[in-house]
Amino acid sequence: MNAWRSLFAGKRYYFKRVSRKQPSFLRFCKWCAGTGKATGAVRTDGTGTHGAGTHRRNSAERKRKQKECQRRTALPGFNKKIVAPDGEIIVALQNQTTVDFGMPLRVMTEDALEYDVQRRMCKDEKLHKGEKLAPVITIVFYYGAQIWSGPTDLADMVKIPEEFKWLKKYIRPYAMLLITPENVDAAWFSGGWREVFEILQRRNDEKEMQRYLQKKRSVYEKLPEDTNRLIFALTGHLDYYNALKRKGERAVMCKAFEDHYKSGVEEGKNIGIHQGISQGLGRGIGAMIRENQEEGKTTESIIDKLQKYFSLSREEALGYIRCNQK
Repeated sequence: MNAWRSLFAGKRYYFKRVSRKQPSFLRFCKWCAGTGKATGAVRTDGTGTHGAGTHRRNSAERKRKQKECQRRTALPGFNKKIVAPDGEIIVALQNQTTVDFGMPLRVMTEDALEYDVQRRMCKDEKLHKGEKLAPVITIVFYYGAQIWSGPTDLADMVKIPEEFKWLKKYIRPYAMLLITPENVDAAWFSGGWREVFEILQRRNDEKEMQRYLQKKRSVYEKLPEDTNRLIFALTGHLDYYNALKRKGERAVMCKAFEDHYKSGVEEGKNIGIHQGISQGLGRGIGAMIRENQEEGKTTESIIDKLQKYFSLSREEALGYIRCNQK
């Protein structure tokens, strides 16, 4: 949870070394592998800018990036088809709020750079007989307003001319592990993740969100602080969370949603009252204009009365008169 807390605090691309003493992250990776869309890895960010790998121009920079960013984690059995010699894999966590239709190409490029970093760490910057690379697995968490509609595999981006259809079997797939609120079963998760996904699955249905939070109030009131902050960030209420923290108050999603809902209801009421007053005023002015017209009053006379009794400007009065012409 701390990894995701840091990720959504402003870091679009997050790596960190994790040991067996941090089993919650390992479980999260396994859950994602079992419930996500497609297989493999993807790397992206929410703004269209290039992620890690952009600035790996020299050895010193690569080593700095490796120390700063890499998350090496023991994950036995995460993918039985991939066996790293030291029992480690490199896991990247990324958040995504927009659909990137060029994502698979970026995935292939950036993951290749990550593998190249490993090669350069070998003796003489070469792979020798028996040496293997640790697999790179990227988990992308997409929580945009729209359902993901972009490609999920590099093969989906490649257009093969009709006369070269026979080459299709040589186009290798490069799929991604995409986690969205819509394509996961929240029941697979625990340790706060279930509550995060169940909130996100209801983020576009205000009434359902209200019913759910009323039912689960006791659960959400007991969530750890980092889980609470993550929920606020993913639902677009981080400013509200920070405002409460500055006041020394504890931010709980149930209360935040109730305040947001009540504020919306009150705003709706005020708008309705204002619209009702405007409509009533318009009908009253129209009735007065028609009555004066029936009595044969001149336009100038009617304008004078409208300015006197309704505090209208000459232009506003003329506008009402034009709308009520016989």
